Amino acid sequence: MTNTIDSIQDISNGDVIAELDDEGVLLTTFNRPEQMNALNQTLGLGLGAALKFASEEDSVRAMVITGNGRAFCAGAEISGDRTPAESGEAPSDAAPTVSRHERLVHHNRSVQTALGFIKSDVPIIGAINGATAGAGFGMAMACDVRIAGKSARMGPIFFKRGIVSDYGVLWFLPRVVGSAKAFEVMYHSDVMPSEKLLEMGLVNRVVEDDDLLTEALAYARKVAAGPPLAASEIRRLLHSSLDATGSAEQWLIQEWNAQASLLKTTDAKEGFRSFVERRDPDFKGY
Repeated sequence: MTNTIDSIQDISNGDVIAELDDEGVLLTTFNRPEQMNALNQTLGLGLGAALKFASEEDSVRAMVITGNGRAFCAGAEISGDRTPAESGEAPSDAAPTVSRHERLVHHNRSVQTALGFIKSDVPIIGAINGATAGAGFGMAMACDVRIAGKSARMGPIFFKRGIVSDYGVLWFLPRVVGSAKAFEVMYHSDVMPSEKLLEMGLVNRVVEDDDLLTEALAYARKVAAGPPLAASEIRRLLHSSLDATGSAEQWLIQEWNAQASLLKTTDAKEGFRSFVERRDPDFKGY
């Protein structure tokens, strides 16, 4: 049975807070500050609902994801009494005892969350604050654009724990920094400060902590003012270009077909008309 999300109130569940502004930006905030926004089932469900709502609700044109408090998301919470360390590195230095049920729940949540990002119809901007590791690192990499506060520190940490990643890290990371740097980041495995994140291409820019949310929302609103159909196609084509198994010609034909389809839309006509008339376009999404 498919879960229906009728309103913004259906997303907010305490561990996730969702707010939709008049410009079409859905602000989704992880709200477990005492646990450094460790990803538990409730937070995962709220994030999944937000991603689904953003793709299904025409009034949403862009999405911003951030964390409340000192962390974006310091990793997945394996059980209720184990939360990520303040360093943002991992839930525990000791090997966690994970039940079969916990492992299955975590696996399903990991897969569905990553797919939610991949299948999204709207641009997603990450406002990366404080500690980000493990599953949080995966969600940060899943964002289209990442803006970090100066105090942000982020890393995958999986290799240091003797495991491989989850939450799509190995799918998203080479798309963000390329395969050579992806190997370096995964083998290095440490949490890196914001300056190093920028140098490695893991974030698009670094801003003052107090300006982080303002900058992220301003960028999202600029994107939201653009043509939503074109934004969706750009997102889809960029992902598919990295997965293309056929010839370059086949992919170029796919790109051209997407443009030909968009040229028939009201938004495309408005884009050309506003250019000729030297005014800002007013895109409607059809």
